[in-house]
Amino acid sequence: MKKLLILIVIGGVSFFSFAKEKFSKALTNYMMGLLCEKQNSLNEAEVYFKKAKKLDPDSESVRLNLAKVYLLKGEFKKAEKELKLIKKKFPSNLEAKFLLVLLYIKQNKKEAAESEYEELLENIHHLRPEEVEICLSLANVYLDKKNYKGAENVLKETLKKNPDNEDLLYFLGYVYYEEGKVNKAIAIWKKVLKINPNHSDSLNSLGYTYAEQGINLKEALVLIKKALKLSPKNGAYLDSLGWVYFKKKEYQKALKYLKKAIKYLEDPVIYEHLGDVYFELKDYKKAEFFWKKSLELKETEIVKEKIKKIKCILKKR
Repeated sequence: MKKLLILIVIGGVSFFSFAKEKFSKALTNYMMGLLCEKQNSLNEAEVYFKKAKKLDPDSESVRLNLAKVYLLKGEFKKAEKELKLIKKKFPSNLEAKFLLVLLYIKQNKKEAAESEYEELLENIHHLRPEEVEICLSLANVYLDKKNYKGAENVLKETLKKNPDNEDLLYFLGYVYYEEGKVNKAIAIWKKVLKINPNHSDSLNSLGYTYAEQGINLKEALVLIKKALKLSPKNGAYLDSLGWVYFKKKEYQKALKYLKKAIKYLEDPVIYEHLGDVYFELKDYKKAEFFWKKSLELKETEIVKEKIKKIKCILKKR
């Protein structure tokens, strides 16, 4: 029995010594790889990291740095393989996800990059729900995909920690507006303006929304003019002012500000608004020209229908 115990102890010490030596060699190769990577000797770095990986296949750091070397060398398939393995084995590794975003951008794989970016933001937001910038970035991704509920949820979650944050509140109002919940959007922007009467985006958005609804046009003018005092070369604000005048049927004033707006911001909505003004002024050729410009930047059924209408009018002439 004593002999058996002695053998077990000896065997244990022998295994520990072997494991310690193996780890030491893996660490040495890893450190040499880092040194070569720093000196931009990428081929040597790859050799050392591969040796380290063979000795310690479960090392997160070794695999990550090997993937970085592949990425720097332009060996994208190898880099992707390593990064995906890290993601699978170490799902909390945010750097691997960030490198995948970078990898897909380098390869012009837009959809894959966007998908990884969204996942990365979701992970960071889950870890740090109080972080305003991360929340806004994630909400913006959701908004682009018309995932309004997702955008609402992340904004509301971060607002619990930052209840008076103007940017979060403004963005929530914008999400409501895009979702068609206009009254909720108006209420939120009014709340922002109580916190900060000089919040220019809220001034403009509230004024523009009033114009779109055809209500409170006098107040809309006051709000947007105040926004323009704060940011006089803002194309979106100039467009809003032009649109209020359009709603008031003051077409020459509308034209003046819309022409100014397009100098600062080339936008399909501004071109559409210019077409609308020229249509009311019965300058149908110019109306058609600006609606076509709008369509070039963004295809919408409304503008297509306007162009069809104008073509019928011009044919009859």
